[in-house]
Amino acid sequence: SNHLTKIEHLERSVLKLNFEDDYEALVELYMLLSAHYINASLHTLNIIKENKDVKHNQIFSFLKEGNKLGENTESIKDNMKKLDDLRPSHVYGKGENGETAKKAEEYYGNIKEICSEIVNKNDSGIAKNTNN
Repeated sequence: SNHLTKIEHLERSVLKLNFEDDYEALVELYMLLSAHYINASLHTLNIIKENKDVKHNQIFSFLKEGNKLGENTESIKDNMKKLDDLRPSHVYGKGENGETAKKAEEYYGNIKEICSEIVNKNDSGIAKNTNN
């Protein structure tokens, strides 16, 4: 539930920003939000313990090892990789492009949709995966 609380707070922050002026912050926020959704899903499925998290820069590698998030693992992994690939030139480099934040939002939206389904489905009483 800590991840879901953070998600709510960070999503409110996103609403205060705009693509053209705040693209660096938005790319970072979408990365952070994605990491929270992925970790919430991993906790929900009992893949990792509640007191442990996979850091955003380790998620791609972590998800390469098996089908941890079911049939959508590959999609989540691919969207996370695309999101991470946006960061170097637009957050740390000279890139100045609000379109980058729109792409980041799209990748985050894909991750959010899949992970929300995992969290909501399992919170409604469907048996959790206990295969680690």
